[in-house]
Amino acid sequence: WEYIAVAVFVVTCITFFGGGGPGSPPPFPDRTGILDLLRMIYHKEGMMAYTHRRRTELRSETFAMRQPLLFTKMVVMCDPQEMKKVFAQERSLGLTVALPPTVADIHGDDMQMMAPEKHKVWRRIMARALTPTALASYIPVILQHVTQLGDRLKLKSAGRNAVTFLEELRATQLRTMGSLLFGFDFEKGDEAKDFDELEKSFELGLGALFARRSSDPNSAHQKGLAASEKLREWLMARFLPILEEAKRRRRKRMSLKRGSSGETKQTSRRPNAMETVAEALLDAPDTPTGPSAEMIATARDNLYLLLEASHSTSIHATTATFGLLLDPANADALQRVRKELEGVKTFTLDDQRTAMPLTLGSIKEALRIAPVVDGIVYNLPKDKVLRTGRYTVRGPELLYMAGAANHMNPEIFPEPRRFIPERWMPGHERSVGTKGVQALRPFGFGSHLCLGYNLAYLNMSATVYALFGRADLKMRLAEPFAIRPFVFPSNVVEHGLKLLVG
Repeated sequence: WEYIAVAVFVVTCITFFGGGGPGSPPPFPDRTGILDLLRMIYHKEGMMAYTHRRRTELRSETFAMRQPLLFTKMVVMCDPQEMKKVFAQERSLGLTVALPPTVADIHGDDMQMMAPEKHKVWRRIMARALTPTALASYIPVILQHVTQLGDRLKLKSAGRNAVTFLEELRATQLRTMGSLLFGFDFEKGDEAKDFDELEKSFELGLGALFARRSSDPNSAHQKGLAASEKLREWLMARFLPILEEAKRRRRKRMSLKRGSSGETKQTSRRPNAMETVAEALLDAPDTPTGPSAEMIATARDNLYLLLEASHSTSIHATTATFGLLLDPANADALQRVRKELEGVKTFTLDDQRTAMPLTLGSIKEALRIAPVVDGIVYNLPKDKVLRTGRYTVRGPELLYMAGAANHMNPEIFPEPRRFIPERWMPGHERSVGTKGVQALRPFGFGSHLCLGYNLAYLNMSATVYALFGRADLKMRLAEPFAIRPFVFPSNVVEHGLKLLVG
C-alpha cells in the first residue's frame, strides 16, 4: 500500500502540476495546477466564467488546461479572430467534434461526429427539411402548440399557484417537434399513445448523454442505451413506409410524360421532416437504385439528432429569455418588446427576421448571458498541423473553442451583466457591431454549425410572440430569477423558472 500511495502521488504531481503540451515548447501558457481546478470547483464556476478568468489572469487568448473531472489536456482558444483562422482550415485539418463516448452511444452515426466530407453530404440531405419554405410551413403548428401552452399555464396557475415554466415548455416543445419532424397527429388516439412512449425513451436517452458508462442494467447509462435503441427502432418503423411511398410517387412521376393530363396534382399538405428527408435521400448522388441500408440508418440517426438539438436548445434558451424579460430589473426592456409585438399582426418568417429586432435581440442576449453551450471541443487528428500565424499546434490534440469566454468581456459588451436587447440591433447606438457578433457563437462553428439553428430561433421567437403578445395572459416571477452553471446545458435557470400566470 505504501508503494501504491507513492505511485499515485507521483502520477498526481505529473498530471496536475506538470507542463508539457502542444508544441515544443508551447508558445502559450501551458500549465494548469490542481489548485486552480479546485478553485474552479469550489467557486462553482462554469466553463464560461473559468475561461474568462483564466484568459484575464494569464493575459493570453490561448492557453492549455485540463478538463474538470476528466483531466484531459486541451488547448483553449478565446479570440474570435483566431477561431476564424482555425475554421478556414477546417476541412484540410479534418476537424471533428470531440464528444464523450456516452454521447456516441446514444446518438449513433449522426453529423456531429462525421469527418468533413461525409458531413458535407449529410448536411445537404438534412438541410432540405430546414429551407425557408419548410420553416414558413412550420409556423402554424408552432403557434398552435404555444397557444395551448399559454392556456395551460393560465389554467394551472390561476394567478395563485406557481408553475414551472421549463417543464411545461418541455412538454410543449417535444410535441411541436414530434409534429414537425415526424408527422404526429395528436388528434388520433394511437398517435398520442405512440408519442407518450417516444417521450419516455427520449428523456431517458437525454439523461444518459453525460452519465458514467456502466454495465449495471439499472444505471442511467444502460437505461438510456436501451431507451435510445427503442426510439431508433420506432423511428425506423415510421421512416421506412415514408421512404417507400416517396419511391412510389417518384416512379409514378417518371412513368408519366411531362405535361401529360394524367399527371397527379401536388398536394398542399405540409410535409414533415421525415418526408422531406426521404425525398432528399432519393436525390442523393450515388443512389440510382435507392439509398442503402446504411444510408437509411444514418438518416434515422440524424432525425434523432435534429429532435434532440432543436428541442434541448430551444427550451433552455427560451426559459432564460422569459426569465430575463420578467425580471423586474428589466421591466423597461419588456415594455419595449411588448410594444414591438403589438405592431406584428400576423407572425410570418419575414416578420421574425425583420419586424421583431427587439424580440430577436432579447433571445440573443439570453444566449449571451446564459449560453446553452459554453464552447465546443474539436479533435485535431494525428499528423495534422494547425498554424494560425501566432502559433503552431500539432495533432493529435483537443481544441476547445471557448465561444462564451468573451460573453462577459466589458471591452466587447459594455456593462456585460446587464440585459440590453438593443446590443443586437444593427445601427443602434448600443449595438455591439461586428466584434460582438463574432463573439456570440451559441450554435457552434464552421461546417459543424448546428443545422437547426434557424428552426431554434423561429421556435423561440414564436414563443415570445404568442405568449408576451397575448393581452389576456399576465405573467410574473414567483421567485427571484437566477442562473447557475451546469454540465449540459452549460447554464440553467434556477428551479426551472417559477411563474404566476393569470
